[in-house]
Amino acid sequence: MFVVHEYFRNLLTGLLLCAVAQSAVPQVQAAVVEGPSDRVRTGHLLRIPLPIDDRAAAKVKQALMRLVDRTEAVVRPEDRPLVVLEFETDRGKTGSGSEFEACIGLARLLTSSDLNRLNTVAHIPKTRQPDAESELKGHAVLVAICANQIAMDKGTRIGNAGADEKTVDPLIVNFYRGIAAKRLLLPVPIILSMIDPGQELYRVRTDEGVVFADQDQLVDLEKSGDSIETTTLTRQGKPTFLTSEQLYEDRLIQFLTESRTDLAQQLDLEPGALEGDPTEGQQWTAVQINLPSYLDDRTATWTIRSLQKELASGKTNLVILDMNAVIGDLDASLRLATHLSKYDSDRIRTVALVTGKTTGPAAVLALSVDHLLMNDDATLGGHDPNDDPGVATADSTWDDVKPEIRRIAEDQQRDWSIMMAMLDPRLKVARYRNRDSGQVRLLSSEQWSESAEPDRWVELGDVDVAAGIGAAEASQLYLARAIVNDSDQLKTFYQLDAEIRTLQKSSTDMWIEKVAATLSSPLVAPWLLFGAMFFFSSEMSAPGLGVPGFLAAVCVMLFFWSQYLDGNADAVEILLFVAGLVFVILEIFVVPGFGVFGIGGLLMLVTSIVLASQKFLLPRTAEEIAQIPYSLAPVLAAGLGFFAALFALRKVIPNSPYLSRLILDSRRKKELSFEDEVDSESVVDWSFLMDRAGETVTRLNPSGKARIDGQVYDVISKGQMIAKGEPVIVVEAVANRVVVAPKI
Repeated sequence: MFVVHEYFRNLLTGLLLCAVAQSAVPQVQAAVVEGPSDRVRTGHLLRIPLPIDDRAAAKVKQALMRLVDRTEAVVRPEDRPLVVLEFETDRGKTGSGSEFEACIGLARLLTSSDLNRLNTVAHIPKTRQPDAESELKGHAVLVAICANQIAMDKGTRIGNAGADEKTVDPLIVNFYRGIAAKRLLLPVPIILSMIDPGQELYRVRTDEGVVFADQDQLVDLEKSGDSIETTTLTRQGKPTFLTSEQLYEDRLIQFLTESRTDLAQQLDLEPGALEGDPTEGQQWTAVQINLPSYLDDRTATWTIRSLQKELASGKTNLVILDMNAVIGDLDASLRLATHLSKYDSDRIRTVALVTGKTTGPAAVLALSVDHLLMNDDATLGGHDPNDDPGVATADSTWDDVKPEIRRIAEDQQRDWSIMMAMLDPRLKVARYRNRDSGQVRLLSSEQWSESAEPDRWVELGDVDVAAGIGAAEASQLYLARAIVNDSDQLKTFYQLDAEIRTLQKSSTDMWIEKVAATLSSPLVAPWLLFGAMFFFSSEMSAPGLGVPGFLAAVCVMLFFWSQYLDGNADAVEILLFVAGLVFVILEIFVVPGFGVFGIGGLLMLVTSIVLASQKFLLPRTAEEIAQIPYSLAPVLAAGLGFFAALFALRKVIPNSPYLSRLILDSRRKKELSFEDEVDSESVVDWSFLMDRAGETVTRLNPSGKARIDGQVYDVISKGQMIAKGEPVIVVEAVANRVVVAPKI
């Protein structure tokens, strides 16, 4: 009797608990709407190298079997761990050249019972290459259709599985037919049209829905009267390609995504769950750079070069920026952020460890890495120009930097609005949730309106960036990956066994930096170009190369070297200066007159010097406009150096073989005797040379020297260039002007 009463009591208790759970459902749903839901599914990213060969297939097989070995069997398919098979189409590859036998091995494994513990999703990402097609083709298509589900980024396409086959092999076609019939991921006619160009593909709308058919199936549908509307997708002889939008519209693929982060949220995973493994089964090898409290151009330049040198060895796969209350220069922060965002996160993981208050451009830098870690007291953002001079800029500047912010955000698969809000106090950012996928994003009204389907996004509330985002809120918004308060927690998070190695400036680096800073200062840089032009002009006063030419080259190299280390000059400015100098030299020595080469060369020289003296291309703010006089100072100094050399060398120039062409020769007659044949060139009247023949002793371009009747005279041609040793004849002789022409 006691057992019966106990049974009914337990039954009643269970019913009450069920009732309570049912009544709590609306509240749970409301909580989901108000913020991101709790993530319970586990996910893994496995990149598929393209093209797929035996080595790539073996690597993928081993990774899949390792996941199977560490996964326990579950009853419900939805509880299985997700494995995203991401094809390397984001690197501009297409799958063309994949080996059929290697793809068969992967296909058999994906469709075997060994993988019943996993739920596989084939992901075709959009390429980052500007002019490359975002597509998957070749026999790599076979691997994609063997997954449990397919996800494609917007703007991608799949098809032409037989791209590498010269002829249609019936055995290959039958294998594709068998896989398509077994997997049922895509209709058999679509798969056959992808592998066999002889197969036509039609999209037929019937009373029961959309059907994909080949030519024979279309005839049967038309005879039965089921066909309502027919669309030809592929003509005979043409390879079949279907876009992600087409496949998603007809519900043939399960996910239409914008990025890997978007896919993770649609799969109900943490945004960072789908990350490649730079360690590749090994340990993390970390280096840390401690950024100063103010990030300037010199520090950004040193950081970039140090990382390039460090990562060139291929031994480092984790880069940590220690940002303790950092503020930064706008150009320096964006330059470093752009550099870090270009790293492949599947090979090198970048981390920003933020402690204290990080605002303005430095906050954008913190969001441009793969992982943002914050301590409990850290804040991100907050607009206070008194604390951060990097944000005390005119509003028009933000419109100019927005394209660069967009590029950084796209590379890191983040929303650009939250990054832009760290700079622009006018920008308002709110949380939006997708009605269908549950994805949560931080968008401005502009970015929300630019989305493909704005009506699908529900606004949840504003994000107060102006007040700063704390560590807890940043974690809830999926901006921060974790909260880390000390080095031990950092090492635990990445399972680091060894101590983190710190990259820092050596005494030599600091000495070089001081020298470069002195040489690039507004007080010294103009004098370098003054000396360069002075010594160059001195060198031109004598044939050959000597000490003045060497000193001129040293001054130019010191100028551009210091500006390069200061972050102003780059390869473009240096090449522009060299090209301009070459054009000017060509104008003086080769091209007659002073025209396009001379004027163009001077303009290139001036432009290179101005650009090498400033951080911007065109002035956008009052601060940059105020910089213009300092940028023009080296140009003026170079001009002063040239004229100073002309003044100092006025007695030398008339006898110079090169610079003498820049002035008029006002010869003074020593003796007024026409009988003096020893120095006949000093006679004012050369009319007796009319119609005399001679030979050029120098190149005429158009002025030069010619030997006539055994004497050497200064002559000039009628604009044409005459080579040395050519016969000439005097066609005009007025006073001391002797004009010659080639003798025919």
